[in-house]
Amino acid sequence: MLDILVINGLIADGTGNPPYEGYLGIKEERIATMGRGQKELSAKQIIDANGMVIAPGFIDLHTHSDATLSVHNEGESTLKAGVTTECVGQCGSSVYPTGGDTEQVQNRIARSAGVKPQDVEVDWNDLDGWLGHLQRKGVGCNVVPFVGHGVIRTLAMGAEGSGGERVEPSHDELRSMKRLLSDAMQQGAFALSTGLEYAPGRNAATEELITLCKLVDSYNGAHISHMRSEDEKTISAAEEIIEIAEKSGISSSITHHKAVGKDNWGNVNHTIRLVQQARDRGVDIMVDLYPWRYFAQSNLGSLFFADRSKMPPDREAMLQMLKSTDQWSKMKAELQSQMKKMRREYQRRKRALAGLGIQAGPYDPFDPEVRYITHCPSHPEFEELSVGEVQRRMGYRDIDKVHEALRELYLADEGATLAAGGVMSEEDIITLLEYPHSAICTDGATFTGKRQLDHPATGVHPRNYGTFAKVLGYFVREKGILSLEEAVRKMTSLPAHLLNLTDRGLLREGLYADITIFDADRIANRATYGNPQVSPVGIKHVLVNGKPAVQDGQLTENLAGKPLRFC
Repeated sequence: MLDILVINGLIADGTGNPPYEGYLGIKEERIATMGRGQKELSAKQIIDANGMVIAPGFIDLHTHSDATLSVHNEGESTLKAGVTTECVGQCGSSVYPTGGDTEQVQNRIARSAGVKPQDVEVDWNDLDGWLGHLQRKGVGCNVVPFVGHGVIRTLAMGAEGSGGERVEPSHDELRSMKRLLSDAMQQGAFALSTGLEYAPGRNAATEELITLCKLVDSYNGAHISHMRSEDEKTISAAEEIIEIAEKSGISSSITHHKAVGKDNWGNVNHTIRLVQQARDRGVDIMVDLYPWRYFAQSNLGSLFFADRSKMPPDREAMLQMLKSTDQWSKMKAELQSQMKKMRREYQRRKRALAGLGIQAGPYDPFDPEVRYITHCPSHPEFEELSVGEVQRRMGYRDIDKVHEALRELYLADEGATLAAGGVMSEEDIITLLEYPHSAICTDGATFTGKRQLDHPATGVHPRNYGTFAKVLGYFVREKGILSLEEAVRKMTSLPAHLLNLTDRGLLREGLYADITIFDADRIANRATYGNPQVSPVGIKHVLVNGKPAVQDGQLTENLAGKPLRFC
């Protein structure tokens, strides 16, 4: 007898082939039988998928859930989005290995998960220990670990300011990086992630990355990279990732690919031509993306501090600081000093990399023209305007007065103002979606329940909740950009191929029963920038390793996910 039998559904098996009416039977963790039409079979539970699509569980190729899973292990936002497998440890950053500095990891998880550091247990030092931690705790979704290049570089060379700012590692430092990387690969990492816009990965030369990727490729692992620039140097940054893939032989993805800023819109037409030309030469490279025009949403209070560790603990404390003329003067002076220091460091780094033929993209996290207001209760007319434009509309013409304008706005909103990076064009998003070798990701993190948004550094983006539903509801059903079966392929077998994840991502007899059942006529994103923590509609059932994780739209108590190891 089968454990579960799914009947009367339209099977989109993940290959990209047209869907067909059929049935699917599950025994223990795997798909035991499936076929077209109907078949008389007995099962302990029958799921009638009449009028719905039966698809492989979605694989989110880029998440930062390694910083939330130890707290939000049920994975509610992930599972209700139809995602059964999350790839974690992105942008060069992972919560392993720790090098013994568990306090730093504890603080990072606390900030990301929205809890106090003392409520976070860090009982691991390496990837093996972290996977064991999840195994003991239990997880709602499957977890695919990547190891962060920035983490191993810091452990080998030091953080920026204590060695990690150097471009070229010593022989011993490179050997240490290779040892740390080998350990992670042997413990089950699927890929190396790089964050070449972030400290300390932004200091790494191309040759260092090629050397490390050759090592990862020897374990049949992959490489996923947040490129050196996603704005005016997008094209040269893409060329670098292609060069790394070609010279190392590794399978790669240019992750959350985009062209930021109106002056750079259209650059993705060039980058995907470069990717396709590389593929034509035999390079296994692809891209992934999320379908949103803004990124990295956070409370506006985060723009008042270069060092987030010095931020007040909650919104009320931030408001009190901003109301005080004396405290505001000190905050502003320190921020301006830090901004000048960061810009000097950027110029130093740019010159050092230029000596090796590497073009560093512009780096100014405080540029008012690349931060956008996404939620503003007191002035809704400011939403989707750049901070610079808002400043001008508020009557502050001097660029040095931008933080005066933000202070006024923050106080008017009583600390509820939200801002994000951007802006990307929908035309570029469509271009990337239409490219056959593009997968879907969120660049988000999993949460259970609603995360408190009182801390000024807190940011929750609607992509955490609504990315996959937005693709299927808006870009597939409403705009007809993709067929349903092609969209499902981009969410399932395509990312599985990159990762050599051979037992998931397709509906096939013998594979793990990760399954998402949704209503193609109803599925839709409901999360917004102003109200981001809302799950989509139209996703009826989600099964993880053969067990119901979402049933009739509600989260079950089954923690059926697995921390996976590449072997």
